[in-house]
Amino acid sequence: MKPCVIFIDDDANVLRGLKRLFRVRRDAWDMSFLAGGEEAIAWLSENQADAIVCDMRMPHVDGADVLEYAAKHKNGRVRMVLSGEADRELTLRTIGTSHQFLSKPCDDGFLAETIDVALGASELGLSEDGQRIVSNVTVLPAPPQTHEALVDALDDANPASVAEVVSRDPALTMRVLQLANSAYFGRRSDSLSIATAVRKAGLDTLNALYQQKRLISWPHSDEQAEALAEIGHSAVETARKFYILSREFGIAENVSEDCFAIGLMSWIGDVVRCAEPEIGERIDDALAASAYLVCIYGFPQSTSRLLVELALEGTLQAMQSLQTELGDAQTLNAKTRASLLARLRYVNERAA
Repeated sequence: MKPCVIFIDDDANVLRGLKRLFRVRRDAWDMSFLAGGEEAIAWLSENQADAIVCDMRMPHVDGADVLEYAAKHKNGRVRMVLSGEADRELTLRTIGTSHQFLSKPCDDGFLAETIDVALGASELGLSEDGQRIVSNVTVLPAPPQTHEALVDALDDANPASVAEVVSRDPALTMRVLQLANSAYFGRRSDSLSIATAVRKAGLDTLNALYQQKRLISWPHSDEQAEALAEIGHSAVETARKFYILSREFGIAENVSEDCFAIGLMSWIGDVVRCAEPEIGERIDDALAASAYLVCIYGFPQSTSRLLVELALEGTLQAMQSLQTELGDAQTLNAKTRASLLARLRYVNERAA
C-alpha cells in the first residue's frame, strides 16, 4: 500500500507547483493537495495521512493549528513545515507537533528525499501502532534535577552551562538537536554537537520553549522520576564510552561529539516507554523507537553512516577505513539507521 502524503498551502500557485513537481511520484505516493488550514482539518477528520507537509501562515486556520489538530488526533506519522515565514511566535507553536521545518524555497530533490527518508522509517520493525505513538509524543519528560539544573543555567545565561545540562539528558538532547537540524530558526545544521546546537537555538528561544512546556515536561510521579533518572544515567554512560571508544580509534573530535550524542539518543525509546507506561507497553522495541525518531527528525545522514560502520565492526580496521570516507555523503536508509542504534549498546558492552 502506497503511503499517503498531503500538501497544505493557501497559495494556489504553490499547490500547482507542488502538483507538477511530484507528478513523477504518483507510483510511489498517494497524494492530496489541500487549499488552506480549514480544508486540511476537514480532510484530516475523515482520513489518515502518513506524511503532512504544511505551510505556516494561512488565514483563519494557520499551520500551527493544523499540526496541533493532527498531533492531538494521532494523524500523520511524519509532519513537516514547509514555509517561507520566519514568524518566531508562530514557529514556536509548531515545536513538538512538527518533526521538521523546511524553508521556502526548497530544492525539489531535497524535499522529495527528505519525505522519502522520513517515510522510510516504517522499515525499522516498529509496528504501525508504535510508529503513531512515537510520532505523536509532543514532549518528553525529564527528572526534576534536570529541570532544576536547566532553570539555573538559563537564569545564568551561560551557553556552556546549558549545554552541560542538555548533555546529561536524552530527551533534552533530542529536542535541542531537533531544533538545530531543521530550519526552525535559520539554516539547518549538519552536526550533532550539543554545544553548537545550544548556540544556534539561542538561550532566549530555549527559555521560551521551556516556559511553554515544549522543551521537556515534568514527571507525573516519584516513581517515574526515579525511572527517568536511571535511564539518564545509563544514557550518559553509553555516550561517554562510545565517545572514548571513537577517540581511541582516532576518529576526529567533531565526529566523536556526534558519537556522544548518538549514544545519548539511543536511549530515547526508553524515555518514550517510560513517559506513558500504558502506551509504552505497546512499543516492544525501545531501540527501534529511538531509530524511528532519528529518521523522522531528519538528523544528519553522513555522520550517521560513519557511526553505523563503527557499530557494525567495532574494530581498528573499520575505523581506519572510515577515515578515508569522511567526505562521503551517501544517504542512509532506515534499516541502516536501525542497525546503528541496535548495535550501540553492543559496542558499549565491548568497550566496558
